Amino acid sequence: MLTTLHSKRTKDPVSHQRTLVALLVSAAIPAIAAASPAAAADATDRSAIVFDSTPVGADEWIVTLKGTIAVGPSWTGSDRYSVFGYPSLSYRRPGEVRRFTSPDDSASLALFDTSWLRAGVVAGYEGGRYSGSQRKLFGIHDAGWSVQPGFFVDIWPTQFLRARFEGRYAVGNVHGLVGTVGLDFVLPYERFTFAIGPRLDWGGKSYMQDTFGVRPQDAALNSFVTPYKASGGVTSLGVVGSASYTWSDAWTTTVFGGYSRLVSSAADSPIVRNIGSRDQFTAGFSAAYSFNMKALW
Repeated sequence: MLTTLHSKRTKDPVSHQRTLVALLVSAAIPAIAAASPAAAADATDRSAIVFDSTPVGADEWIVTLKGTIAVGPSWTGSDRYSVFGYPSLSYRRPGEVRRFTSPDDSASLALFDTSWLRAGVVAGYEGGRYSGSQRKLFGIHDAGWSVQPGFFVDIWPTQFLRARFEGRYAVGNVHGLVGTVGLDFVLPYERFTFAIGPRLDWGGKSYMQDTFGVRPQDAALNSFVTPYKASGGVTSLGVVGSASYTWSDAWTTTVFGGYSRLVSSAADSPIVRNIGSRDQFTAGFSAAYSFNMKALW
């Protein structure tokens, strides 16, 4: 499956002023517990969640257009919240089942695809932090936008469990290695698909210093911070949950939410401690429309 224009954890510092939202993760837990495993066991592919009934020719694709709107931190470590949105595009070939994807997955293109293992390339985007977006950030260097190309691996050890690893390299005003490791417990139940699972984010030394470090000149201009050197390692621990409903072969809607807690060197940054927050919340909604079109190759 190919996905483009999907912004992972996009945090645009100019347009966002978010309200703290009570997350949907807790609501997904009882729904998962109440669903019947016997009903979900009808799925014949470990990562298949929906089967399409509309006939598709061998020379056609099933194309899915998705729009997402969400609320989350204005920048990594911020205590302010902003609304943001982004589109995405994906396709699959005739006979290929619809795959589960988590709302926080980076845009991905699978180069190797089996029922239990998928691997390929990804691209993420992060909006970043700008000193002009908030009075308390005055004088602190910008940790601006970055494009993050890399690779991913999905492993389905069972029909209901997905493990995903992403390794990316940030390129732009912020640079360095970043990545995400996560598990998703996925349960299809009739027209619903519930998912929930933990997340671990990490960053290399260069990325961490660009994002959470404080330069001497920053501290000289801003009384809220002191010089600080951030080290590489785990940046946050959290959880992401989602609930999707398939109205027809064409339409699917999803609600999702997540929480992460900054840890280690990220949590100790004066930018986070004195200006932002270690607690990071996200919630959102997406709608996807699928249709058939002639294959381009």
